[in-house]
Amino acid sequence: MPAKWDVLYVGHCTRESFDKTEFHPNLFRSRRPSCTHAYAVTLDGAKRLLTLLKEQWPNPKSPYDVTMIDFIKGKKVDSFSVEPPYIIQVRDNVAPGDVAPDTKIPKQWLDRSALYELGLRPYVYELD
Repeated sequence: MPAKWDVLYVGHCTRESFDKTEFHPNLFRSRRPSCTHAYAVTLDGAKRLLTLLKEQWPNPKSPYDVTMIDFIKGKKVDSFSVEPPYIIQVRDNVAPGDVAPDTKIPKQWLDRSALYELGLRPYVYELD
């Protein structure tokens, strides 16, 4: 990692074009890292994010992951992404989430899964 960073996405579910860094071949500057299921934040980054989020409270403009993209695009936080993502999400209607518990979607790997990137699974598919 570089000396200065705020957020590191070790899991994301967006196809982005990546800006290479000199730090590691799988580490890139984030542009649009949708999803917030696996990320790390430095102490300074957490303070910065809390300040930025307080400006929107109690009426946030967008869901948190979209708000994070806005912060990154606006250069308000310094963010990096690991590509391919090390951690993936799975949609599962057997055990619905707490955000949209009544959502009826089939269990499937999400876009940009590590298994897809490694050539072990198709792009999106139904799980048995």
